[in-house]
Amino acid sequence: MSTSDQTTDVPEREGTKGFYVYGIVPADVEPEADAVGMCDSKVDVVKQGDIAALVSEVSVDRPLGKPEDLRVHAHILDGTSRVAPVLPLRFGAVLTDADAVKEELLGEHADEFA
Repeated sequence: MSTSDQTTDVPEREGTKGFYVYGIVPADVEPEADAVGMCDSKVDVVKQGDIAALVSEVSVDRPLGKPEDLRVHAHILDGTSRVAPVLPLRFGAVLTDADAVKEELLGEHADEFA
């Protein structure tokens, strides 16, 4: 097949996205609507019982570690700590999806985080 026959609407490879985790917070914490996380993505909350994780979707093909990445990580944690208790996670914590955050991180460590 020649390159002119190839389509530009190729679906993204499965597994190229992950969930960057900033920290653990009480389940009633909500990020500000305009909060911007890693890779200019929306900051969201994954809840499990009384605790939650602040997360944003990132491409796992893009290495983390630029100075701006560290500033974003710190900014999200600092902003959250002004309004609620937050247990920060180490810079660079990425899980495969929201279910992994919920089950592997929050579910398995709920007692420790509480």
